[in-house]
Order: sequence, then structure tokens, then C-alpha cells
Amino acid sequence: MNMKKTYDFIIVIIILFALFWFAGFFLFYMNVSTLFNNDFKKRADYIFDYYNNFRKFEDITLNDLLYIVEYDKEDFADKKYLFIKKGYKEEDIFKFKNSFIYTKSSDSRREFLIVFSDISPLFHYIITFSLILGTVFFLTMIYFFYNQKEKRNKGIAGIINYLNNDTIPREENFADDDIFEMYQTIVKKNERSKTNEENLSKLIKILQMENNSLKDKDSKKRGVIENISHELKSPMTKIKGYLDYLYSEKMGELKETQKDALIVVRKNVDALLNQIDQVIKYAKDESFLLEREIFDIKKLLLSVISTHSKDALKKNILIEYNIENLKSPILGDKTALFEVFDNLLINALKFTNKNGKIKIIAYEKMENETLNAVIKFEDTGIGIPHDKFEKIFDRFFQVEHEPSRRYPGMGLGLTIVKMIVEAHKGSVTVTSVIGQGSTFKIILPIKKQEG
Repeated sequence: MNMKKTYDFIIVIIILFALFWFAGFFLFYMNVSTLFNNDFKKRADYIFDYYNNFRKFEDITLNDLLYIVEYDKEDFADKKYLFIKKGYKEEDIFKFKNSFIYTKSSDSRREFLIVFSDISPLFHYIITFSLILGTVFFLTMIYFFYNQKEKRNKGIAGIINYLNNDTIPREENFADDDIFEMYQTIVKKNERSKTNEENLSKLIKILQMENNSLKDKDSKKRGVIENISHELKSPMTKIKGYLDYLYSEKMGELKETQKDALIVVRKNVDALLNQIDQVIKYAKDESFLLEREIFDIKKLLLSVISTHSKDALKKNILIEYNIENLKSPILGDKTALFEVFDNLLINALKFTNKNGKIKIIAYEKMENETLNAVIKFEDTGIGIPHDKFEKIFDRFFQVEHEPSRRYPGMGLGLTIVKMIVEAHKGSVTVTSVIGQGSTFKIILPIKKQEG
């Protein structure tokens, strides 16, 4: 069972060999250009000396010689090609870097340009040798790894048979220590799982019973909430009717102070009726149905801001907004989205102290080939604990920490926000820092690209 050690040793030897070979080849390659330049220079000197002695180039035969040009050193246009290798054009002369210049001995104004090909036959031999050696190395690696893979496959096949049929494989099948250790671990885990299977089944039954009990309690809770809400709504509706009757002065003329008092009472009754409607509407786990229309979401945001401008003024809270980059119309439920933005702004005003600030930012963003509307509500309020970020969207949940206890509520506002936004295939997230404020970010899909 020493196959793993042998395998590791061979891998180390191969890696070291590859490193030494490639390092040597790299050093050789760094110096080969110098060797080539010296070789080309000797050939050019030979050609020029031959011409000086015999005044001709016809007898010169070099495979990598491309051009010999005689020209005026002050005007290259005054040139004469003494030699051009077959298959090459005159205009290609400047594409090759292995060129050498000589001055004509009989006329100092005339010069010779001798040009060779960029790659010498020696370099071809080096590349060919490298390819052959690299191929041998690669085939050796393939053979080695294939042989090792076959041995591992036998061990894995034994493990699969054991898992499928409880057939215990022979130890000779495990030529690799890693596979054998894996097999032993699986055997131990399998034995433990068999002993724990009965306990797991019992636990599942207990959890199912607890789940059914919780569902039954939740169903009863919703029924109680609906009954209480209906019982409250009926007398509140009658109270509102009498308040309207009194305000119309059909029971006698009212003073201005009395009218102002009735307005305050009516406003609170309307708020209470609205909360009762929300309880009835959102207390149950029912799908939210949208009444879709195309509308300008920027105008809807301005309408929400205008609705609460007086409330902000009373607390001396500054509402800033930057929504000019929200230009495309959206297909959605206008009334429902008004309720979303209204709830978020109400919460921001509610949890922001006097002289605070609320900032509303809206823009469009392309993501995953879908154009989205991004709306952020930022405030400088009391903040939300980090561990409550997910729970604040649950029905009837209220954050239990000292600053938030001064702001009572039913815990439905953010539940409504999440339901409506997700019904529009959007998302809502929150980030917050205690004592510094919160940011609610809503993403609503406007349209898909080319759709």
C-alpha cells in the first residue's frame, strides 16, 4: 500500500525535470538573438566583400537572403534592387529587421542595404527539437496519469458496489491509499447512519407534529384577528357617520374650535379604520392581486412627498429628493405602489427626531438585460438593530429596543411593502446603523431589453 508515496515521488521528479528543462530553454532563448545577429552580420560582411572583389551578386546563394539594394544615402528614392528573392515584393523590404548597411568604396554617396529573413533555419531546428521533447514529456505525463486513473477507478468502483449492494470489496482493489482511506471512512459513516436512521425518523415525526400544531395556532390567530377587526370596524364606521353628521352642522351650528376638534377626531377615526382594513387585508397568507396600468412613477413619488409635507414641517424635518433620473413609465398597480411609498415615508417621519432629514433618491439601472427603477428612502432616525433586518418584514413584528418603544404601531407597514413589491417581481432591502438612520432600497422592474 505504498502507491501514494510512489505517485507523489514521480510527480515531484517530473515537475523538477520540467522546471530545469524550461529554465535552460529560457536562458538559451535569451541569448539566441545575439547569436543570430552575429551570424547575419558575418553573412552580410561576406556578401559585401564578395561584391567589392567581383562586382557582382549573381553567384551568391543564401536561403535567408531577401534583398540587396543600392541607393543614394540622401535620397532613398534613388535606388536600384540588385537582388530580390523570388516571391517577395519591393514594398515589403521594411518589414524585416535583420538589415545591414554598407558604404560603396568607389562612391561615398552610394550605400548598400542587405536584408535577411527574420527567422534562421537554426531557430527552426530549435523549435522542432522543443516540440519533439515537449511531446514526449506530454505523452509520458498522459500515460502516467492514465495508468494512475485506472487504478483509482478500480477502487472507486469497489466503493460504488459497496454503497449499492453492501458488497465488501477486496483490499487488492485499492492501489491508492487515498481511495482506501475514503472507503474506510464511508464504511464508518454508513454504520453510524444505520444506527441513527431510526432516531432521525422519530425526530421527523416530532417535527411534523410540531409543524401541524403551529399551523393550527396560526390559523386560529388569523381567525381571531379577523373577527376582532370586523367587530371594531362596525362601531367605528357608525362613529364616523355621526362625526360627519355633526360636522355638517345639521344638529346645530358649531364654533370654529369645535370644528377643529371634530377634524382631529375624524382624522384619527379614519386612521383607525385604515389600520383595521390593513389588518383584514394582510393578516392572511393570500396572494396579492395587482390592477396594472402604465403610469409615471416619478409623479407618484412627488404625490406621496406632497401628502406628508405638512407632517414633516411640524417636526421640522427636511425632505430632500432627487428623482429626475427616473424617466421611463412603469407597468404596475398605481394604488398599491402609492401605499408602498406612503408607508416608507410615514415610517421615516415617525422614527426620525425633530430637525432630522429624509432623502429620497430614485434612478434607473440596467441589470441582467432588465431596466429597473431603484428607489431609496434614507433617514437620520433611530436605526434598526442588524439582527432584526429580516424580521421587520414579518406580520405584526415590532423592534424591541429602547428607542423604538416610544413609537407604537401594529407592525404591518413593512409587511405590506414587501408583499406589494414582490408582487411586482421586485425586491426590498434595508441597511441601518443604530442612532444614525436607516435606508430602504426598492428595486422594481420597468422592462426587459427589446421587450
